[in-house]
Amino acid sequence: MVRVAAFRARALAFFPQVSAGLPTGTPDLEFLAHTGKHLEDDMVHWAESMSEEWRNSKDDLPASTENASDSDACGGNRNSYTSHGHASLWIRQRALRLIINSIFIKFISVRMQTSTDQTHLLWKQNRMRGNLETISQELCADMLYFFKGPPSSDGEIAIPDPRTSVTAEGDSVILPSLASMLAWPLAIAVSTENVPELQRKWLQGRLGTVANSLGDAVLHDVRRRGAFVF
Repeated sequence: MVRVAAFRARALAFFPQVSAGLPTGTPDLEFLAHTGKHLEDDMVHWAESMSEEWRNSKDDLPASTENASDSDACGGNRNSYTSHGHASLWIRQRALRLIINSIFIKFISVRMQTSTDQTHLLWKQNRMRGNLETISQELCADMLYFFKGPPSSDGEIAIPDPRTSVTAEGDSVILPSLASMLAWPLAIAVSTENVPELQRKWLQGRLGTVANSLGDAVLHDVRRRGAFVF
């Protein structure tokens, strides 16, 4: 997390110079791109090296009108974990990968201003956008474990759950102890550029629920404005 924060801080200092037309130098761009690639590779390696206890299990979301928005946002899947602690670690990892891939897309846009190899750069940019969509879908699928609980023995989502409840109107209510695990990743996800709009809006709804649970006016502001400073 510290490495990603430092990477983001350097990128935030770099991009305004580009926008203002100030000289930045190719080495700065190459260094940041190199750093970001190493961070993304390390994140992927971390995920691949986790023991079975820490991995999620995937289930298809039941096909129904009630679950239509969940299914669309989550890519038709829900993720289950050994515990909420296990799930929260993966959720943070996904939030960090959103930051890295979003910044990469901006790097590529800067490169495209001067490069003659537009085809290759466009391919890389589309690949990063694909990464963001996949990560966002996985993040949404993770959220269902908190908001609707693990699947029951017959494969349906177990509602009501002792840790969460759902009102008659369908708005989830989550306990503060669980909401506190989701506040930072959700704030990051709804604030990150290039996150697909479908997932962003779905996650904004969950952030609103978390903000209500924690009584946090700052999170409500993040949900409305889509901006979070860390």
